[in-house]
Amino acid sequence: MLTTPDEFQDFHIEIIPKQAGEYTVHIHLGGGGDFYGSLATEGLLPWVSSGNLTEDGQRLFKALLADSQLSDAWKKALPKRRIRLHIAPDAAELHTLPWELLHDDEGWLATNDATPLSRFLPTRHPWERPLTAYPIRVLLAISNPVDLADLGLTPIDAEWERNAFATIFKEFTRRKLVHLEPLPGPMTLANLDSALGAGDGYHIVHVIAHGMFNRKDNQTALYLQTDDGYAHLVEAEKFTAMLRQQRLRPHLVFLSVCHSAAWGTADVAAGLGPQLIAAGIPVVVAMQDAVDIVSARNLTLHFYRHLLQHGAVDRALNTARRNLDAAWRSDASAPVLLMHLEDARILDLEEAKFALIGEKFVERVRSIGALFNYLQKWRDTTSYLPDMRQLAGTLLNKRAESPTLEQLRRDIPWLLSLGVLVAYIEDVEITISVPGILELLRRPRTERELPAPPQPPAPKQASSASKPSSGRRMAPSGDWAPELVHIPAGNFLMGTTERQAAALQKQFGEKTWYKFEWETPQRTLYLPDYYIGKYPVTNAQYYAFVQDTGHRAPGYWDAGQIPRGKENHPVKRLYWKDAVAYCEWLTERIQDAGCKIKVWRAGVLVTEVLPRASCIVRLPTEAEWEKAARGPNGFEYPWGNTPPTEHLCNFDNKVKDTTPIGAYSPHGDSPYGCADMAGNVWEWTSTRWGPKWEEPQFRYPYRADDGREDMRSDDYRIARGGNYWNSQEYLRCAFRNLRYWNFYGNSVTAGLRVCVAAPFSHPFGL
Repeated sequence: MLTTPDEFQDFHIEIIPKQAGEYTVHIHLGGGGDFYGSLATEGLLPWVSSGNLTEDGQRLFKALLADSQLSDAWKKALPKRRIRLHIAPDAAELHTLPWELLHDDEGWLATNDATPLSRFLPTRHPWERPLTAYPIRVLLAISNPVDLADLGLTPIDAEWERNAFATIFKEFTRRKLVHLEPLPGPMTLANLDSALGAGDGYHIVHVIAHGMFNRKDNQTALYLQTDDGYAHLVEAEKFTAMLRQQRLRPHLVFLSVCHSAAWGTADVAAGLGPQLIAAGIPVVVAMQDAVDIVSARNLTLHFYRHLLQHGAVDRALNTARRNLDAAWRSDASAPVLLMHLEDARILDLEEAKFALIGEKFVERVRSIGALFNYLQKWRDTTSYLPDMRQLAGTLLNKRAESPTLEQLRRDIPWLLSLGVLVAYIEDVEITISVPGILELLRRPRTERELPAPPQPPAPKQASSASKPSSGRRMAPSGDWAPELVHIPAGNFLMGTTERQAAALQKQFGEKTWYKFEWETPQRTLYLPDYYIGKYPVTNAQYYAFVQDTGHRAPGYWDAGQIPRGKENHPVKRLYWKDAVAYCEWLTERIQDAGCKIKVWRAGVLVTEVLPRASCIVRLPTEAEWEKAARGPNGFEYPWGNTPPTEHLCNFDNKVKDTTPIGAYSPHGDSPYGCADMAGNVWEWTSTRWGPKWEEPQFRYPYRADDGREDMRSDDYRIARGGNYWNSQEYLRCAFRNLRYWNFYGNSVTAGLRVCVAAPFSHPFGL
């Protein structure tokens, strides 16, 4: 059963340089009491191990508490002490000491459940509180380059590690408390960046890799991978910069990586662990020395098992250290806990317990009516306690906010409250404050609601004219305005390298008419900033255009009406000139509305106003589409470099039809947050292919000034992204498909995604 961590007294140890070779020690006891003294450095610096870990630990303990005031603080403290060691940054030489070996008369502090030990590093970021959002999202990233043995390093059994993690979290994933996801494909920095930046990010990131520390240069590096799976050294600074740029940073990064917390004698921030703390990660577990693979594996398994029991990260690591082996192993002092939490809890599992009780109850209730019948009974029956009746009444008053069972499942306050009622009815022994739950219910809602699908406009009234006169405009009804994503100015990789094209031709050439050399050569291209649709244009949005202008409807619509239930699906089977006409109409509509556009910024949909000269809706160029799809790092697919799956996009005729926009978000989204850029429907671009389908007239490198963006031409145009029956080779971001401007056929699913920017008002450059 999930339990609340026992109360511990904070035992804060601060070591500050006083003058050369001398240090002041300040101990602060939680609840009151300050003690001062000096660190006895004789025999400590430079540190030389005696070879006996017990003796080394006792030597450190005696040196730390040599002053009588400091030893008195240890004696006066409560039996359960939460030890926080804070060594000043300008005392880098002290950081290198193995403080995790501290040993009093009873044993090692770092393996005792009563004395959890962590190190504190100063940071500008505020204290973090425990996670209360469930499920806890865990990313497992394993780097196992194919050439590790050639480098003299032990290969990592990635499959064993994944299975072990699945076993650890099995019960919690079953209860939907934890969502565990291995990083697909090779562990490149770009793949890791893409995974962390997708959707809601991850709360815990566990990295298994080899590492190294160059003490001469004070440089830490990790052995990550190339796209081909070979070893690639990534410096700590680059790894940290990638994490720092994430919109949602993890709460815990566990680095099962040798030397990932190595301390430079001249710079305390040389190690990767300290750098991550400075970047705003509140909890980092890292290794300050080499650690055996078996030791690291055992440490990890025990750490998560205990963390999921009580949520306290320092207690979990202490217990894990103790369980490395029956005896204290020589590498057991390698794990270091760097922590910047208000308390030591990273998970609030008490809240999860009540959420689970409530969810179980909700699953038992077959209809919303039955649920409210239960609540009304509890509210109106005098046999229940007043607090319970008040809680039931509050829940009933909030009925309008949670009209469906699905919303109940997403709404933690509801589940907590239901959990209290169910526990009471079923005589489950729990301790929770009903007034506290009532207060929770009064908080503003912070859960992100699913977007409501746009509704089709009402059918057009009968009229003698099939199209409005040129002097009259009809105001469009329905949600016709697109949601956009801002693509910043900058460089990106466009196209495919000759080597990659040859490999693709060998892999797929026999089953396609396409020549992958049409994507070569790959070049770095600069684009000014622009906006592009977050989603492809839907049937409902296109319906507003048809209603307003009298433009012909797509052929698959029945009597000019959207097929039932397909309002939120992408529109398809459009001529290229249909797509162009839609953009021209949308330009007028947005300009008439004051040039206001809806843009996603940092996960929030906001309204922005453009200058009229830049407020032009058009089809994206081939280059603009590709940059929005593959991001600044040149991904092969919108989500990264791993092949598509049924969880990432609609392809290979697995669904046999289009799917609603955003159905595969956030996992299938591009680095900029664009959805459905692979599969579902082909998307028209403005770029010309040329007059002959057998060979493109306009080759790479891409140039916007060589005629390929001439909108007056009637030859083939390029479509991007693939459709719902295409196989994986067509879904690649660099794939250049062609469609005749006046052709859509009976089965070709050509739709569109809009771009908003003044047409080619800035130069394109290589």
